[in-house]
Amino acid sequence: MSKELKCPNCGSLEVSRPKPSRGAMAMAILLIGFPIPFLKKKSHCFDCEIDFKP
Repeated sequence: MSKELKCPNCGSLEVSRPKPSRGAMAMAILLIGFPIPFLKKKSHCFDCEIDFKP
């Protein structure tokens, strides 16, 4: 069962998935040896042009 990411403002499914920054992931790997999955940015809705946390 996959969870669809919807815009909380307009309900659109045309949203970008949050991706961690490369710098934050590189630092996490160097410091603790593995990437930290909760270092995420905001999602973006392409229909109403807002940014939101998933």
